[in-house]
Amino acid sequence: MWAVPFDVDDSLKELTRHGEEEFPVAVYRRRLEGREEGWLILHWHEEIQFVLPVTGPILFTVGGTSYTLTPPEPLFINSRALHKARPLDSGGGEYICIDIHPRLLYGYDSALVSRRYVQPFLAALPALLLDGAAPWHRQARSLLEEIVRVYSGAEYAYEMEIQKLVLEVWLLLIRNSRDRAAIVPPVRPGEQERLDAMLAYIKDHCAETVALAGIAAAGHLSPGACCRLLKRATGLSPIAYLNHLRVAKSAALLQSSDASITEIAQAVGFGTSSYYTARFKQIMNCTPLVYRRRFRSGT
Repeated sequence: MWAVPFDVDDSLKELTRHGEEEFPVAVYRRRLEGREEGWLILHWHEEIQFVLPVTGPILFTVGGTSYTLTPPEPLFINSRALHKARPLDSGGGEYICIDIHPRLLYGYDSALVSRRYVQPFLAALPALLLDGAAPWHRQARSLLEEIVRVYSGAEYAYEMEIQKLVLEVWLLLIRNSRDRAAIVPPVRPGEQERLDAMLAYIKDHCAETVALAGIAAAGHLSPGACCRLLKRATGLSPIAYLNHLRVAKSAALLQSSDASITEIAQAVGFGTSSYYTARFKQIMNCTPLVYRRRFRSGT
């Protein structure tokens, strides 16, 4: 697929369903073109994700940290971590995603496994590049490749085999990243309520004129403290986050409506069509018209 193959909601959560309720695992390929045809927009999902590059290099940004992926180095992206991707070469890049809902690891919320060995790592380890610097990276990569093979084969009881392999990968990850679980997460518990209030303000007022002072006031913070917290949590300034949200909403309108570019720009909160087009191209690497034409043609 050439462009964003999924929709996001008003919080930038990906709406694509990964697997089924009874078996929440999905394995799929995704290709990003290097030409003017769109990048992977900022988003998050409940699932943990392992990215296995097939061709590259591809630049993934998770929070405020960037990772350059080249085969065969996988990248772990944690649940609820904001991330985006773009190819670094004109030839584009392709990768395999393994998406796993955390409940596959622990079964039910009150389980000891959840409390001791899953939740602490979901809170403090946004991403990890398995670049071969440690011997266990290669072991994890082999297990991930086996998950892809088993998922593709879909033999009898393959779901049980995948669950076993997923647990082996997770065990490797937490045993060799135990110190990470003690690291203070980007957003401390006392800040989460303020952050949620500011993100809700941005979402609720997205189509209006939004000022930094209003965002900061929603979290009862100074503008400077607001910017620092948003940057730690999302890797973006408040206004950059707002622009990503507006572009995501506009992409859905480009797909589903025949409204003009000017009408869409105004509907999502951009003052002018020229400013909207500039921000859209900055984020998506294509103009709104190119996005609409190529999305509808399916190429």
